Amino acid sequence: QRRQSRLEPPREIPRLPFPDPLYQDQWYLVGRAVGNYDMNVREAWLMGYAGRNVSVSILDDGIQRDHPDLITNYDPLASTDINDHDDDPTPQNNGDNKHGTRCAGEVAAIAGNQHCGVGVAFKAKIGGVRMLDGAVSDSVEAASLSLNQQHIDIYSASWGPEDDGKTFDGPGPLAREAFYRGIKNGRRGKGNIFVWASGNGGSRQDSCSADGYTTSVYTLSISSATYDNHRPCPDLTWRDMQHIVLRTANPTPLLGNPGWSQNGVGRMISNKFGYGLMDGGALVKLARTWKTVPEQHICTYEYKLAAPNPRPINGRFQMNFTLDVNGCESGTPVLYLEHVQVHATGRVKLDLRSLF
Repeated sequence: QRRQSRLEPPREIPRLPFPDPLYQDQWYLVGRAVGNYDMNVREAWLMGYAGRNVSVSILDDGIQRDHPDLITNYDPLASTDINDHDDDPTPQNNGDNKHGTRCAGEVAAIAGNQHCGVGVAFKAKIGGVRMLDGAVSDSVEAASLSLNQQHIDIYSASWGPEDDGKTFDGPGPLAREAFYRGIKNGRRGKGNIFVWASGNGGSRQDSCSADGYTTSVYTLSISSATYDNHRPCPDLTWRDMQHIVLRTANPTPLLGNPGWSQNGVGRMISNKFGYGLMDGGALVKLARTWKTVPEQHICTYEYKLAAPNPRPINGRFQMNFTLDVNGCESGTPVLYLEHVQVHATGRVKLDLRSLF
């Protein structure tokens, strides 16, 4: 018999299907969507990965910590109440504050306990930050994002600017600093993972490109698909996770929807669905063999407009600007491009297209 390493306890393989009454209705887990597609999470479960030793915090309107499908997995060290300045994230019982508890259940609802459904990571520890049930400011956001960064592995948030197709907004200076400290020092130096919902504004022609939270280089932005399709390596860094999720996403079930295009390296990408459905099994397999990316290196360039400068712009017309870049000012060549950020001021419309 092969001996188990003392550093890694034997992984538990669940017996499927689970007896939880709503499990068979979780079409995104059990392959009951049109075309029998799902997120292929069962394959990850059968490899023994279900979130053990991972702590997740839901930044929302609070979570019901004594809910029978959450209580065993509840993590007080990943929880606080910023709105009422105490440690209890329980939401007000007024019928309006359900969202955080529902998000917590999607992540870490207990499996096999005859209650409700099953979380994607049913062995994970789950906490919540009650921060949306009151005035939301830059300092409130920063305090939520900064909570216990050495204990919490993943922060999950589903908020941002109005999804009305008209509003552009993003994190303020305090929240940006909290993001940076999290990815730089959090999770024992590997960087906290900030997962962000892309929004609910698709029917109003809203674009997550106008959301400074989902487009932040520090967040992993997640969209969704409808029913009809209209941690194996503990040393993975926050950037490793971005690479792995992107590379294992499956666009095939969603290609019937309009708006897909192919980028310069041949990947299909959509403004609605990103790179496709998340594939839990493929994600785990790639993570097992993934080589950590090198340290992030940032190059900054300022576009210098030719004379006359400043140049008056009157009326509605198109102007094209080109900036050729092949390396940093130090002369170091750019071998891999992960993120591109453009800072512009004024009432302008920018059309940015990826060539990579």
